[in-house]
Order: sequence, then C-alpha cells, then structure tokens
Amino acid sequence: MFASIVTQLFSEKNGTLETISSDIVNKIITDIDIASALQKLERAVAGRKILPYAKNPDMSDLEKEIQQRFSGIKFNRIINHLITARYFGYSCFEIVYNEDFSIDTLIPIPYDYINYDTRTKEWEIKVGSNKTPLTREKFLLCIHKWNPAKVMGTSIFECCQQAFLDKSMFQRQLREIAEKYGDLIVIYPYDVTMEEKEREVLRKSVENIRGASSIGAPVNFDDEFDLKKVIDFIKLSDLDPSIYTELENREKEKLIQNILGSTLTMDNGGGAGSYSLGQVHQDGFEQVVEEICKFVTDSLFQLLEIDSMFFGYNPKDFEFTLEKIFTEEEKIAREKQQEELKTVKLDNLQKLSSTGYKVTTEYISEHL
Repeated sequence: MFASIVTQLFSEKNGTLETISSDIVNKIITDIDIASALQKLERAVAGRKILPYAKNPDMSDLEKEIQQRFSGIKFNRIINHLITARYFGYSCFEIVYNEDFSIDTLIPIPYDYINYDTRTKEWEIKVGSNKTPLTREKFLLCIHKWNPAKVMGTSIFECCQQAFLDKSMFQRQLREIAEKYGDLIVIYPYDVTMEEKEREVLRKSVENIRGASSIGAPVNFDDEFDLKKVIDFIKLSDLDPSIYTELENREKEKLIQNILGSTLTMDNGGGAGSYSLGQVHQDGFEQVVEEICKFVTDSLFQLLEIDSMFFGYNPKDFEFTLEKIFTEEEKIAREKQQEELKTVKLDNLQKLSSTGYKVTTEYISEHL
C-alpha cells in the first residue's frame, strides 16, 4: 500500500513535455549546473586564435592581406554570441563596414528581435511594427543544424528538455506536496470493485477527519476487512528528501552528458580509476569543442564570401581556423612528446637496419 502511495505522489506531480521555446531555453541556460557546463565549452572555444588561412601554401601573400583586413575584429567576443545559435537554433549579427568596404566589426543582435516569417519564408529583424529584411551583405545569420524541416535551426536542448523539466520538478516536489496535503498526509484504502460515486463518498468522509487532501490506495476488501483499522497517516518529514535529491541528480547527469558529451560527466569518477576516466572525459570534451569550432568556422565563411566580392579572390581558397593557444608549459610538454616519438621511430629504423635492410634517406625523412 505504501508503494502505491509513493507512486501516486510522484505521478501526480510529474512534469509534462513542452515544446522547446525561447522561454524554456532561457531557463535552461541560467540553471547553475547547465551554465557551468556551457561556460566550460565557451571558454575552450573563445580562448582560441581565429584567423583566415589559405588552403594552398602558394597563396601566402594574399593570405596575409586577408588576415590584415580581419585583424581588427574582436572575434573572441563575437564567438560567445555566435555559439548561442546552438541553444536557440540561430544567432545573428549586423555587419559594419569600413570606408574601403573591409569589414570593421560584427554587432550581435538580441535573439528576441530576430524573426522568421513563415508566410514569406524570409528572415527579418522585427522591432514593434518595424521590419528589416536580413540580407547577406548586411547581416550574418548563423543557423545550427539547418535542414528543410528545421529552417529555424535545432537547439541542443531539444533532446534533454524533459530532463531539465524533471530536474526542476524534483527541486520543488516536496514543497508542492506540502502545499496540497499539509504536513500530515491521510492515507485510506478503497475496494478495487467500488464505483466512482462510492469512492468519492469515502474520500470526503475520510477528509472530514482533519479537512486536508487525502490519498486513496486500491486494495481487495474481504469479510474481515476493517476500514477503521487501516486508515493511516504519513508525516511529511517521513518522506526522505534524499529520494528527491537522488532523482534530481540523475536528471542533472543526463543534462550534463547531453551538453558535454554522450558519456561525459563533470566529475572524475569519484577516485575509482580517476586518471583513465578523466582522460576519457577530456577526449570527449575535446570532441565537443571541435564540433563547436567547426560550426563557428562554417558560419564565418560568409565573411570571406563578402570580403571576396570587394577585393576579388575566390573565397573557397581560404577558410577560418580556430587554433588552440598553448601555454609555455603545454608547448614544452608537446615538444617532449614529439621528441619521445622521434626516439621510438629512430629505434625502429635502427632495428630494421640491423636485420639487413637498406634504409634510404628518403624513407627516413618520410618516416620521421
């Protein structure tokens, strides 16, 4: 009977799946657990050096010219807003030009002002009744995972919004139960064969005991069943809060895994195999960062297209690249790894030579 009551308590306070909206997204990104995970990713991406590079080394002179034109743009600030397309489905900037038609900067436009007109199938800035079309020469529109069925992009939270709603539900669950039932919950059994009207009469008679809401549990009555002896009470303090905390933590885990990677968490495994687990987490984290970097560079390619219109070159010969900035310690560690790898390769070449094989300088050069 008690198991039946617990199940009913949870089910009647359960969250319902809602369509993802800007309001829900705003609630999600301000959640302390989710914000920590998002900021971790944002810092990893925005902390990189971004420049346009030529795909062909022979175009180094033109590469320098293009880099010089883009050198004045504060890309790190821009990236932080561009990444919000992953949350809302899209983000947008106004492109500001210099007198020579080179791009001076990008100004982020708040999400609430960007609108997609389903009738005209066009994007626009909508402020009150004023509408301004989003032209490619004047605006940079970044859409996350666009497809014909999702012209407004895809939010990374679409697959985990129910987990967020459940997490929020467990945070307020005890409070809501207390509001409905008070600090003492009346529990009474009713015969599974009872008609609805009989059950209602029984419920009202039970609630007259103390004027509070009650919970009925279905049981099989028999001739020896005495209703007066089985009415029971549960104190709210008897409902162990750790149950709700544990359920909340499970939903939190789902959310963080969706954001940082399919098997990634924010901890290191509680000390059990923490090194190897931490390395797996770091590898998964880097994969997510690389995915975001690819989205950023793909989105910024439009700037190369615009620049090429005024300065006459093929934009497909160039691409933006987000380069990781290494500290001195990291540089030393990388050089040490490279030297150790080279030592292993030289040892292998020596072993190969000792077996009678002749090793050419071309082969050594290629191997090293």
